Amino acid sequence: MDQPQAVLILGPSGSGKSPFGDYLEITGLWGRDCLHFDFGRWLRKAVRRRPLDVLAPEEVEFLEGVLHEGKLLEDRHFHIARKILLHFIRGHRPELAAGRLLILNGLPRHIGQARDVDGLVDVRAVIELDCPPEVSRERIATNAGGDREHRDDDQLDAVRRRHRDFELRTRPVIDHYRSQGAEVLTVPVGVCTGPAELATATERVRDRL
Repeated sequence: MDQPQAVLILGPSGSGKSPFGDYLEITGLWGRDCLHFDFGRWLRKAVRRRPLDVLAPEEVEFLEGVLHEGKLLEDRHFHIARKILLHFIRGHRPELAAGRLLILNGLPRHIGQARDVDGLVDVRAVIELDCPPEVSRERIATNAGGDREHRDDDQLDAVRRRHRDFELRTRPVIDHYRSQGAEVLTVPVGVCTGPAELATATERVRDRL
């Protein structure tokens, strides 16, 4: 199978990436069926000892610390992310070979990861969820996306650190893919914006390009 075609969802913590990705898996995007790869969800599965036989025990232990401290996986640890992503791709090989879009969420989150991911998937578009820090904090506090109930990494300090990481390290990923010719669509997010509204706004923004 050739590299699966992918759309990357980027946005700060609390902007609604996971509910949006889940919604696209149900409804599709731009006339294409979709598969949602939520990297953060897979990491949380791993540390809860859910079956994921591609990771060694010491790798799972390392991920526990990463999630607890709200840190990013650095380049030297990309082999862990690679194992998880390839596990997902291989598990959905027939659907991807048939033309489903891979919706990436949570990976890549910095330029080093983007360069590594480029060898595994073909990112055709980036959807940036434009969510100011005060809005994302309110969304997290009220669980606006409905996906924060079992999160133990939403303490204020951790959220602020993730916001800083997004501005300093994740936002440059947008220019990385723009320079490669990927479409970049910026969609505004409010406190109560839901995934259906994000999908409609994404279609609207793309129609204006």
